[in-house]
Amino acid sequence: MIEISALSKRFGDSLIFGDFNMHVEEGEFCVIFGPSGCGKTTLLRTVAGLEQPTSGSVRVAGVESGADTEAYARRISVVWQDHRLLAWRTARSNVGLALELRDPDMPAAERNKRATEALTLVGLEDAQDRLPRQLSGGMRQRVNLARALALDAPVMLMDEPLASLNEVTDKAVMVEKILDVWRQRKKTVLYVTHSVNEALLMADRINVLSGKPARIALARQLAAPRPRDLEAPECVSLRREIAGTLGALL
Repeated sequence: MIEISALSKRFGDSLIFGDFNMHVEEGEFCVIFGPSGCGKTTLLRTVAGLEQPTSGSVRVAGVESGADTEAYARRISVVWQDHRLLAWRTARSNVGLALELRDPDMPAAERNKRATEALTLVGLEDAQDRLPRQLSGGMRQRVNLARALALDAPVMLMDEPLASLNEVTDKAVMVEKILDVWRQRKKTVLYVTHSVNEALLMADRINVLSGKPARIALARQLAAPRPRDLEAPECVSLRREIAGTLGALL
């Protein structure tokens, strides 16, 4: 579903990626893990089409980035770390705005219907008419998730969506909702994080990045069923392996 081939990305004299290759299978939950500054967000922004490769290619669902901008954009939705909700719009109206921008000709009734369905999926059916200031941080992030869901793209990109949450309970709820969405909607997910626990709880596959230029220093599949116990032998062993890999890179 996502094919990254011989990717090179430069910012001035700084080489972020050089001859970088990676793929994500259809329906896979792939986590990109690594320390700050290793290129995780640059990789996500490049897959999102917001950064163009210096060389090489990125293809999503068979369409190459830069080749057909509209067709490429319709294959992707993004959940950012910052929820970016408009303060004067309700939860439903914020979700509907994404649909309006993607398809200005969509009737208002259809936009509202799809926004309501997305908010229901993330457990906010009773908060549709609330403004962002009336929602907790975790609820605002769930509106952010619903907004991406409403677009119904086959690929969802997530850039550290739990990083701005302070409460452990908010993070636990978001993990549950993200996995619920992934299971029910059968999306392909590329998820960026610097939290090893998030990676262990959610991933089918973890790719640990080094930098720079970034490369995949460790790639591991997780076989344990969800929900996962972080103290289970597989998780403990993989956490140690990741720590060892990162330690060797320093």
